[in-house]
Amino acid sequence: MIFAFESFSQIPKTYADFWQNIELTSSKAKLIQKEKRSSARKYITIGLAGVLTGAILYFSDVFQNDKIEAIDDVYKVACGEKYEFNPIENDIGNNLRIKSFTGNPSGLVYTDNNIFIVTPEITNSFSFSYTIEDEKGNTSGATVFIEITKQTLNLDVITLNTESGIPVSGNILSDIVCISCNLTNMSGPPEESYTWTKEGSFEVLIHNLSGIENLYKFVLTIEGECIQKTTVDLLINVKPKICVIDPEFKMIPANCDSDDGSISLISEVDPHYSFLWDNGSTSKDLINVRAGEYMLTMTNPSMSCTKEFSFFLEENSPKYFSEIEIHAGNCIESGEIRTQIEGSKDDQFLMEIVGIQGTFEYIIGIGEVDIASLISQSINGASVTGKFVIKIRNLIKNERCTQEIEIEIPKDTFMLSAVPDHYKASPNVLLKGNVLKNDIGTGLNAINIDQIEGASIKIESNGDFEFKGNKGNYQYTYQIRDTCGTNTQGSLKIEVNEFLCNYAVYFDITPSLCGAETGEIFAVIVPDDGATLLWSNGKFGDYVDELKEGIYSLTITHPTGSCFQEFTVIMPEQEINYIQNSEIVQSSCEIPAEIIFDLNSPVSEFILMVAEGPSGSYEALLPSGISNMSEYMNLIPGWWIFSFNATEFPEKCIQQFTCELFSYIFPELVFMDKKNPSTPDSNDGIVIVNIAGGNEPFSISIPGKIFIDLKAGINLLYGFSQGVYELTAIDKYGCPSNSVYVEMQATGAGNSVHYDNSILLNASLPLKIPHEYEPISLPELSDLFMNYAMLDFRMYYNNLYSGFAFGNSEKVIYTGNNILRMNSSVFSASFGQSFDIQNTIISYCFIQGYMWVTQKEFEDKMISLHSFNAFRSSLEYKSDSKFSIQASIDWFFKDKKTVFSLVAKYNFSDSNNQ
Repeated sequence: MIFAFESFSQIPKTYADFWQNIELTSSKAKLIQKEKRSSARKYITIGLAGVLTGAILYFSDVFQNDKIEAIDDVYKVACGEKYEFNPIENDIGNNLRIKSFTGNPSGLVYTDNNIFIVTPEITNSFSFSYTIEDEKGNTSGATVFIEITKQTLNLDVITLNTESGIPVSGNILSDIVCISCNLTNMSGPPEESYTWTKEGSFEVLIHNLSGIENLYKFVLTIEGECIQKTTVDLLINVKPKICVIDPEFKMIPANCDSDDGSISLISEVDPHYSFLWDNGSTSKDLINVRAGEYMLTMTNPSMSCTKEFSFFLEENSPKYFSEIEIHAGNCIESGEIRTQIEGSKDDQFLMEIVGIQGTFEYIIGIGEVDIASLISQSINGASVTGKFVIKIRNLIKNERCTQEIEIEIPKDTFMLSAVPDHYKASPNVLLKGNVLKNDIGTGLNAINIDQIEGASIKIESNGDFEFKGNKGNYQYTYQIRDTCGTNTQGSLKIEVNEFLCNYAVYFDITPSLCGAETGEIFAVIVPDDGATLLWSNGKFGDYVDELKEGIYSLTITHPTGSCFQEFTVIMPEQEINYIQNSEIVQSSCEIPAEIIFDLNSPVSEFILMVAEGPSGSYEALLPSGISNMSEYMNLIPGWWIFSFNATEFPEKCIQQFTCELFSYIFPELVFMDKKNPSTPDSNDGIVIVNIAGGNEPFSISIPGKIFIDLKAGINLLYGFSQGVYELTAIDKYGCPSNSVYVEMQATGAGNSVHYDNSILLNASLPLKIPHEYEPISLPELSDLFMNYAMLDFRMYYNNLYSGFAFGNSEKVIYTGNNILRMNSSVFSASFGQSFDIQNTIISYCFIQGYMWVTQKEFEDKMISLHSFNAFRSSLEYKSDSKFSIQASIDWFFKDKKTVFSLVAKYNFSDSNNQ
């Protein structure tokens, strides 16, 4: 067995690992496997395993019995966790204890039994030195290294979705189990807006104005006391926001092969909108462009939205002809195709025409042209009619810009129609007429008429004929030819008989103006056979004018001359209305009297005026139009007579006008009576005045109020409060009256609420009394008398009042030799309104009452209860504040009776008079 041994100052780490969990016989150390670093090494050469082990243990104990050595230690501690350790467990020596230590951080706790505690508040690695001492006072020092291990966060990429302009927010730490973690940084595209806080909250606002969906990347950095620095990617997918806008555009198509089209925005839009056309234009209107497809992107940064609009700008079909006017042709004259060629001054056009006459080409410029005339010139002036296909092209434009039209020049076929002619004649009397006057056609000629025995006829080519024959009927035929050589057959029938004229005449008469030749007559002849009409003034025809008053005759001669009739008609005369309008202005304090005429003469410019009035006679020639008579005469009060006539007309045509001018009297205002306001603060006072003179309507003003449309006579003015008022009446022309002063004093003590208490003594007229009790059988009344005494209590608020009354009444009825007595106890409640005017009170009210009736008839006695309701209107005259007389009319709804009462009233208590 061979031994090899070499001693060093410390046990190597591998050696300690080898003896893990083995209790050594030496009391110096107990080795537990930890990750430690030794400051010295021992090298042991091992021979035979069993012998060597025993030897090592023996000699080690012997040699180290007095040795002391502190060994450096290394510990790994999870951040945030509590950890205990004893650094001398691996140190060498007997009865070791920790003598001192230095460099320890806050959070490292030492206990008396050589135990150190790493508390969770330590989050960073550290080291400290300590010194040990054995039982003999030997010391040794070492260093302890504490490595704080931190957690690594494994975070996935975060993807969020939003829309342009809509902020997106969140908290990166909300789903991480890390109490001490903070968001320490956030970075992203510099042009975007974002905010963040260390607590992990973030908010991002992205304006995606690209029109397409875009992805934006942000990087967030997370740090914590027990967490390694970690970054996480935040991806935000931003959809573009479509602007809520639907503007109206106006598109003007481009002309063929031209860049003169436009697309214009005609709606009012938010000024924040910007515009981008697909051709690069940034104007809201796209002008001077060709036909085609265009795209517009409207962007509103303030609303973070965009919207695209697509357009198809059409191209106008080429149009060089403005208006085309077509006139028909005929067998003689060529038709017309008149039009206007439109374009620029130097434009040249190629026009190709295809028709039955052939194909023609012309080079023409702008302006008016007759296409049919061009064709006619090309075919030696022949008549041009029929269908044509016309193509025209601007020579400087693309061939596709060719306008093609189809036109037809109608060919007039002259209408030719022979209308049978029918004449009547007397035997052997020359008849003249025309066989063509009723026929229809152009350039008609009459030819080839045959003779008939017993008569002779001669016809000219223009249709005129002369006929004379014996009694009988004659039927002729003849040929008619028009301008184009077309023939047709006409017929002429002549009846020769003895006959008398039988005409009826209806006159439409326009009367002649007085003294003038302005009459007109229109005569309607039945039958209208072409008879000759001769008026007694020598004029011919069915209409005659320039007639004056008189009797006129009309002679009607048959077309054959074989008979005639005479009629008379009276031309009436119409009065001339020279005065179209007139105005009488009466004099006032401000203006003099005036008479104004609006004149008109039907035959001359001037009208003769003759006037008679209080200031004398006047005569003048007045022009048509408006004339003021004060310019021609002295207008003073009194009656005036005016006569008007044209100088050309006789005196009988005069138009007269009569009027009266009044002497002006200034308005006079007279105070009649007043009703004072109920309280100093109320405005229910009334003033009664009388107005005379002046011109209606009148007005009176007080502070804060004006009374208008007042008439002459008595006027009641409402709405006066307490005070002194100056009243002046102003008439329609602004003329003032005299002034009167009225002092209004409140009748109450300053409160709109007051009361009064009265005793009433009543006597009714011999009418049916209210709420009367009638026996079953009542003889005819010979006399009736009723009286009652009552106490009346009332409470007033302004003009409204309510109250109650109670009392007793007696009614005596005389029926022949018998007497019927009725005693009644009455209670009633009332509600109404009253108006005070000085010593007079007008009131009305509604009454609800009850009556206990005791009736004595002979020796019998009956008692009954009656209710009643009534409407009362009354007029009360107060002789002073205590005594008054009141007349009342009561209408009882239930009994439908009317009762008139006269009441003597004593007012023993009135708060207004206290």
